[in-house]
Amino acid sequence: QPRVPESTFLMTITLQPTVNITGAALEPIQFQLPRFENILRKTSIHLTGPDAGLIQSQAAQWNRTTGTLILTIRLDQQLTEFETYTFVVEESQGFVLPRTLFQNDPSLRVLVAGNVDPAEAIKQSPVVGNGPFASQRFCLVQHQFGV
Repeated sequence: QPRVPESTFLMTITLQPTVNITGAALEPIQFQLPRFENILRKTSIHLTGPDAGLIQSQAAQWNRTTGTLILTIRLDQQLTEFETYTFVVEESQGFVLPRTLFQNDPSLRVLVAGNVDPAEAIKQSPVVGNGPFASQRFCLVQHQFGV
């Protein structure tokens, strides 16, 4: 919200792990978000939402170079398999949507080393922009009958 290309937005992450993920295992949850930007150049991203307290310092880490948002579970916590967890990144954290994203875009991926490896596509994401896309090309052919 909103889904306007190249604008700040509220990101809600709903996570339902299929295996237990413990903080003691020191295996962070990594969301690969290619083409996303942080216009404030923040590397520590404050989290809100009902389950933000499960994450160390209630903050995710943003790696601008790889386009990865990293959530590290507190050492004394665990994400239980098949439970649903919600984390929110507010607009004030400076994330900007890419110019285009397909609905349920396969380039958005999640990885938990040792559990979900290789990275798996995110199950649900909204469409952003409506084209034309930067790499999209059209070839028009017009047939005209003689007179």
